[in-house]
Amino acid sequence: MLVDCVTLQLPKVHDPRGNLTFVEGGRQIPFDIRRVYYLYDVPGGSERGGHAHLALHQFVIAMSGSFDIVLDDGFDRKRYHLNRSYEGLYIPPMTWRELDNFSSGSVCMVLASEVYDEADYIRNYSDFMLEVHTRHRAQHHHAPPAAHVGTITGTPLSTPAPPAPRREPAEAIDEMETAVLTPATSRSTRSGSFDDELVLNIT
Repeated sequence: MLVDCVTLQLPKVHDPRGNLTFVEGGRQIPFDIRRVYYLYDVPGGSERGGHAHLALHQFVIAMSGSFDIVLDDGFDRKRYHLNRSYEGLYIPPMTWRELDNFSSGSVCMVLASEVYDEADYIRNYSDFMLEVHTRHRAQHHHAPPAAHVGTITGTPLSTPAPPAPRREPAEAIDEMETAVLTPATSRSTRSGSFDDELVLNIT
């Protein structure tokens, strides 16, 4: 994404005999350096780049003169102008780049996170766009659907039971009296009486 493409300033040691700038992998730039190459003697009006990388990280510095870099992430394009030897542009993987507008005597130095690997290059813009949108769909295909109001992960919530109707105090008292009297009444319906049960128990 273009939001990850940033211009970084490198340390600059001032000295009346001449300034000094250094780069250390994993410190001034966000990757270890495995390869360094540079472009020079570029004829006026020429363009370089015109490719993307699947996994390679790069840091581009205008060591002398100036030039422009146009970056494209498949959704947006942005032009950067480099003209300072103590400043560089970080380019993450899956970013299409084109270099143009080279000044006379310019030198473009590139620091790379891996050694040269042709299999890591995407040299056709249509193939680059296909790869970008394929990855984009894959990332969003597995995203869980948003839960709706009244549901948990798409499953409707059960409707809560309505509250029991409120009873008046008189009704509650009547129910209590009925509950107390019911056992005695049920005994009288059995064979024999309470006194009969008592006699049988004594004998």
